[in-house]
This record gives sequence, C-alpha cells and structure tokens, in this order.
Amino acid sequence: MDEITLRMPMKSDIPRFFPVIYASETGTAEDVAGHLAHLASLRGLSSLYVPMDHLEVRALLEKRQSAKLTVFMIATAGDGEVPRNMRETWAFLRKREHGFDFLKGFSYAVFGFGDSGYVKFNAAAKRLDRRLADLGGHRVLPLGTGNDQHALGYDAALAPWIEELWFKLAVLHKENTILNPPAMPLPPPQPRVKLEVGSRISWQHVNKWISGHACAPGQRILDSSVARILRITGERMLPERDVRLIVLSNFSSPLIYSPGDLVHVMPRNRDGAVRRFFQLTGFDENVMVNVIPTSPDYIINARTPMTLFEFVTVQLDIMCLPQRRVFEHLAYFAKEPRERDRLLFFASSEGTEERRQYVNKEQRSLLKVLEDFPSARPPIEYLVDLIPRLRPRPFSIASSPTAHLNEIHICAAMVRTTTPLRTIREGLCSSFFSRLEPGDIVPVYITKGSLTFPSLPLQRPVILVGPGTGIAPLRSFLWETYALSRGQRPPKVVLFTGCRKKEGDFLFAEEWKTLLESRILHTLCPAFSRDNVNEKYVQDQIRREHDLVLSILPTGSVFVAGSSGGMPRGVREAIEEVIAKVPRMTSTDAAATVQSMINLGRYQMECWR
Repeated sequence: MDEITLRMPMKSDIPRFFPVIYASETGTAEDVAGHLAHLASLRGLSSLYVPMDHLEVRALLEKRQSAKLTVFMIATAGDGEVPRNMRETWAFLRKREHGFDFLKGFSYAVFGFGDSGYVKFNAAAKRLDRRLADLGGHRVLPLGTGNDQHALGYDAALAPWIEELWFKLAVLHKENTILNPPAMPLPPPQPRVKLEVGSRISWQHVNKWISGHACAPGQRILDSSVARILRITGERMLPERDVRLIVLSNFSSPLIYSPGDLVHVMPRNRDGAVRRFFQLTGFDENVMVNVIPTSPDYIINARTPMTLFEFVTVQLDIMCLPQRRVFEHLAYFAKEPRERDRLLFFASSEGTEERRQYVNKEQRSLLKVLEDFPSARPPIEYLVDLIPRLRPRPFSIASSPTAHLNEIHICAAMVRTTTPLRTIREGLCSSFFSRLEPGDIVPVYITKGSLTFPSLPLQRPVILVGPGTGIAPLRSFLWETYALSRGQRPPKVVLFTGCRKKEGDFLFAEEWKTLLESRILHTLCPAFSRDNVNEKYVQDQIRREHDLVLSILPTGSVFVAGSSGGMPRGVREAIEEVIAKVPRMTSTDAAATVQSMINLGRYQMECWR
C-alpha cells in the first residue's frame, strides 16, 4: 500500500509541531501517547497523536523541519508481531526500494511497551527503531523498553525517558519553557466525544445484544447466537479451575476462517457494575443519547441513539484497572482538597509505587476509584472520554471450519479471583460468558492470528505444544487435518499438552483418543503439573521425548500456543537442549538452529497474558 491516509492533518506551517504516533493492541500505548501529546501541548508544543496506520509517512517527512522530533509509542502483539494498527505502515517502511537516506533529516524516538515474560520482549519497538535508523533517520533518544513485569510497571522506564524527552525537545526548539512543567492539577484535554442528550424514557433494560446493534469500524461484524455452553473441566476442579467451551452458530453472514485465526468477542458490562456507576455519578441512566465523536480516533461499539445506560454497558470499561492519567484528570475536578492532593500524588512520579499498590496489587477498578474519591466528578463527556473503551476480546478459534461446519468454538478459562480487599473480581469476558444462554446474540469479528499452519493435507511432520487453553488453535488444526485427510495418514503429528490434573482437567481427552485411533495424531504427550513430580510441564515432556522430537525437527515445524510467562521460554529452551544432544552440536549452535526455524516460519508461537 503506497498511500497511507491520515485522519488528522499534519500542516507544514504548524510551529513547534510534535507528532506522537502509536501502535497499540490493548490500548496502553494509545493511552500513554494521548497523555504525552496532552502534556506536550501544555508545554507550548503543537501536538497530536495518531495511530500509525493513519500516518502518511511521506507527508510527515516533508514536514520534518517543523516536526523536529517524532515520537513512536509501540506495543508488541502476539509472537513479537507489530500491532494491527501498524501493519500497513510497517510494510511500507520495509519496502526494498527505500534507500539508506530515505529518512535523512528525520529525527525520532521510540518507546516500547512489553512484557519480559515473552520471548520476543518489545520486539515490535526494537524492529521499528532499527528500521528507522537503517533508512537514515536520526535517533534522538535511545530506545525505551517498558516492562510490565517490573515492580513499577512501564513507569519505571517511561518516567525517566519522558524527562529526557523534554530536555531534547527544549534543545531542538531552542525554547527552555518546554522544560517548565505545567501547573497542577492539569486541565484535561477537550473530550473526543459529544453526547446529545434527548428525552427521558421509561423502559425495562435487558442486558443482551440485539441483532445489528454492535459495530466496529474496519471490521465485518458477524452476529452469532449461542448454540451451547459446556463446562469441560470436572466439578472437582471448581472453583479453582473452570474452563468452558462456548459454541457459536447461526452467523449473520457467511463464516470464513482458517485454523490459527482469532475471533474477537464484543462483551457487555454486567448490570450491577453499570448501576453502581450511575449511583456514584448521579447521571440519569434513562435519557436517550446520540453519541458523536469529535475526533476520528474515538471508536463507538454500538449504533446510536441509545439510552445512557446501554451506552455505558457496551462502551465504557468501568471495571478496568486505571492508568496514571485517570488520577491526573480526576484531580482537576476534585472539589475536596484532601482528595485532590491524594489524586495528584498517585499521578506523580513519586507516587508510582503507591499507585501500583493501590491499583495493581489491590486490584482496584476504575469504578472503585470513583467510589474512593466522591468529590471528583467530571462532566459526562469528560468522564466518557477518560474511561477506556470496552475493547473486543480476542480468542484463538478452537474449532475446524470443515469438521465443525458453520460453528466457532471458544475455549475460555473463567477468571474469578478474590482481591486483597476481599472483593470478587471477574474477567470481563468471564462475566459475559457466564451470563449467556442458548439463543443469545454474540457479536464477533475474525482476524488473522500469529499462527500460520501448513497447507493440508500435511506433507511434513509437526510438533504441537499447547498447555491449558493454549490447546484451542491446535484443536482447530487437528480437526481440520482430520476432515481433509481423505482417509490418508499424515506425517507425524505430535501433541504436547498440559493441565493441572488428569482427572477433571484433561481438556478434550476423549477427542485425542479419537484422533489417535484415526492415526491423525501420532503421539500424545500430556503433562499434569499436580500429579507428576518430575515431569510437570510440557517442556519436561519435550525433554523426555527427545528422540521423537529430534526425528521431526530436521524437516518439520513447531507450533506453540498458550499463556506467556515462563512457558514459551521454557519450551524453546527444552527444544534447544534436545538439539544440543546431537553429536558436535553446541548450545550456541542449537540456539541458532531454533532461531533459523523461527526466521523460516517453522517455529511459531501465539502467546497471551
């Protein structure tokens, strides 16, 4: 794609022009980019923030004299992939036709948002930073690498990086006033949304989607209905472990997907949380509202007009863990001095550790923050803009498009924990799934995932590694292999899977028996962490089956799916150890072999938090 359009104009005559470009999956990078742009505007810069795929790179380059520095805030998706709203611009930057001086005169700084639990920590930010330099760009600041695993989260790296950024901007613009922090509390930016309030109506709210109500710009929304919901873990595992198989059918449009694809579910807040929101804010839940974005980057999840209650139900992530800027903006509206001071402290660098304790460790939701600071009540449009959007949640599709015709299966672990404050906290989709009944409408859309499985019928052997609900995309691939095998036995397919206990938590155990009997599955290697002493995890089983693994690796592929943390790294280390058993093969050679497999697409991962 040569021409990449921008929804917000970058005018060449803007003095002190300071663009902040973001690429985000979950909204963190977007949130920080917006906050940085707002801070910059309060320091006298003409700042805006835009998603990377709405940036016309050439137009930005033409304005490099006014844009003395461009900042990129970049998250990493999946297995070290660039986020979806960066892919087109990234493809443009990677074109071979660009020479080493393509970005001559272009000054930039990149900050990445990552998690060191992933093997490819901050991979997208690192790749962008390196590519901009390769094309002749001038790196003004060293690459910043935020780590969510740090005790202080991203702020540990972000706060000093931004302080250095102000210094660089002051030097570039020859304006020391940029170094002067704005007076506190900071006035919030103008809301990106306008609510036209209509008449008050009398109605009976039913917390269910109706056909045609949901929307998502740039995506093909499919209204589906719930065919059935099955608990696939045993009663004895409750309440510690509760995994459900949600089967969706009766799609509003033809269903097209492949193994490895993702289904994005559009959830709804539970009624109790929404009613508590209106109790705390005093807004009238029964008025009709027409929601009009005043900025092109504000996305609405449903068609308007609708009641304000319905809007909050489908649009506002009131149960999220709030970011720093929430405290900063609430402080501006707080009428009680002690509350204002406390909010400002939480918003400051000095208050980072206490804010992390208050929010992350004690698991206080945004709704709880509104409860704790009753005098901080922004007008409705400011509060709507401040609260993050209720984002669709992605799940690896667990069904086969051929074997499970016109169905999508979702394998979801219900998240329900007790916080240190002795309150129950549920995952958003866990709460949504638990309220579903057969026949209920569930709006979804489908995108490509990180896994690209081989064409079928199989020509080469594969190793599949999927502990827990990571089994979902592998189940999709196995049943598709079965459906398209035409009675022929494929090359070796080995499945390493893991659960806590064999009794009650061995997901899809009966299905694996069927696939073994049909010779689609060559070998099944399960690990049960609570039952086994020495071979607790999938990586232990890989080491145990080293001869089998070695027989596949020379020509085969490896697919790993599941939660991040130690698993992806542990699996890679186990495979490297197996390779190192080959005579005259060193550990360095083994690591290089795995890296070569990754580069060739023969070792793929899809991991999530």
